[in-house]
Amino acid sequence: MEKRRHWCWLKHQQGWSVRTIASHINEPKTTVHRWIRWGEEGRQLTNLSSRPRNPHRRIDHAVEDEVCSLRREHGWGPDKIRGYLHRSGIEVGQSTIYRVLKKKGLNLPLDKPRRKNRYIRWERASPNELWQCDWKWVKEQSRWLVAFIDDHSRFVVSAKMYDNATTENTLDCLLDGIRRCGTPKEILTDHGTQFYSVRRGESSFDRKLKELGVGHIMSGIGKPTTTGKIERFFATHTLEAWRYNTLDGFIQYYNYIRPHQSLDYQTPAERFGTGVPKVMT
Repeated sequence: MEKRRHWCWLKHQQGWSVRTIASHINEPKTTVHRWIRWGEEGRQLTNLSSRPRNPHRRIDHAVEDEVCSLRREHGWGPDKIRGYLHRSGIEVGQSTIYRVLKKKGLNLPLDKPRRKNRYIRWERASPNELWQCDWKWVKEQSRWLVAFIDDHSRFVVSAKMYDNATTENTLDCLLDGIRRCGTPKEILTDHGTQFYSVRRGESSFDRKLKELGVGHIMSGIGKPTTTGKIERFFATHTLEAWRYNTLDGFIQYYNYIRPHQSLDYQTPAERFGTGVPKVMT
């Protein structure tokens, strides 16, 4: 076989066509193409093994246990586990992690296929340039959750639960975030009544922002992806907050432990940078 490969490569160098070579040795043209490409790439044409070039990599039991522990404790998928381990100096491929989870019975199938995002991702260049804000009804606690999230880092600068979703409570949460993290240049919201005057006058939320020297940007009506970062945080809260006894406990996990895929698996606190508060309370 080695002589046939070498002969094919030599004949092609002499001007023979792939079709002629394949016909002469009774091999498929795709096979001849491959052998010729190997020769052009300078690859060894002899002693070519049919074994996979990248066999499955085995990992030691300690790393395997860590993979399973992260899955059980946080519910993370292979990509997030890989990113977390990489930041800890442990290099394990996503496919290897998937095989470990599958072997241990920890890889639960999706209820339905993931939907691909088709919008263009954007973010501000540095922390405190823009905060996003919105409200969410938390059914399990029968209370409203409001949160402010830094657009650049996804760091939750402030989040609180209230009985009512009012402008007054919005400002209370905002001022708490400013006391701990500084004043943002701008805040992005939707057209909720907490932020926007339906009578087209100046809202009390806008008046307070002017007093603070903060600009107010409102998302386009019917364009939920504009405030996509705060909406994604709320989705994470729905999926993962049940693991924590308090909202503060979940926010600590979200800001300081949970690697964020869109941040190249940094945590929001790492992206936010120096001066970030160590605790939420």
